[in-house]
Amino acid sequence: MAGRSGAAAIEMELRETAKHFSATRLARAIRAGDAPDHALADALEAVGTTMPQIERREGEIFLAFCIDTQEPTRKVDCTAIYGALCGTEVHMLHERALGVSLYLE
Repeated sequence: MAGRSGAAAIEMELRETAKHFSATRLARAIRAGDAPDHALADALEAVGTTMPQIERREGEIFLAFCIDTQEPTRKVDCTAIYGALCGTEVHMLHERALGVSLYLE
């Protein structure tokens, strides 16, 4: 990454991670964990074949699987399960996965 600013390098890293994100793979990892959250895994599997819209936000990339409803969402930190390279947070509304935030820690 010689010749690139730190911000550009971070942007490239987040975009690369977003390209390879798999909701299904995250769901499997959640189910295989010590305390599996089956509702979260089910919600991720439900959007597993959906191509997310990639939205650049301040300090993160947001993978939107559903239209933003402007309702308050529950955010579930999955960094310890999935985020080897970046922070990973699933945005849930009731039992639906609306999107996933990927951010560098």
